[in-house]
Amino acid sequence: MKEVSADRFEAWVLAQLRNLRLDEALLGTVLAAANEADAARAEPLREQDRMLRGRLAEIQSKLDNLGDALAAGGSDFPSMRSRYALEEANLRVVQHDRSQLRAQLDELGGAPFDANRVRVVLGDFELMYDVANAEERKELLRLVVRRIEFYGVGQDVRFELSTDVNFPGASSISRRRWLPELGSNQRPTD
Repeated sequence: MKEVSADRFEAWVLAQLRNLRLDEALLGTVLAAANEADAARAEPLREQDRMLRGRLAEIQSKLDNLGDALAAGGSDFPSMRSRYALEEANLRVVQHDRSQLRAQLDELGGAPFDANRVRVVLGDFELMYDVANAEERKELLRLVVRRIEFYGVGQDVRFELSTDVNFPGASSISRRRWLPELGSNQRPTD
């Protein structure tokens, strides 16, 4: 594996982010591709949701039949009661699986990326980056850029941005306070 100067990538990534923010056609193309990719990633999950919905209906039908049989005098048979308990457990497992799947679908199937919102976020990033020190800049880039793929000089360079940037409370950027607030640069009183 060959090492490449991070400064070059940093400058390149910043230029690409700036181009993305300023070039309306480029931003539109990128966001259309991202929205299309989200829809494509959601399709297998939707298929799995349809399968789980069918499985829930099947289990519920079995439970209804077993419940009717138990109410009609089948409660004397331990195997029937245990079968009912087993189907209830199956129902809970499938319901749990479906709720997790629905959460994933909700995450993917949210509102499509909006060009104006992305432009504002990229502008905010640039402002934060401009006032940050070297350590904070490194931290900002690590939060925003999920992955960079570089295969060598003359080859395409691809990078993937994180869509769920949430600046943690422990980050040095969010811990920064104004010096006057800390009292460290106050003039001595006469």
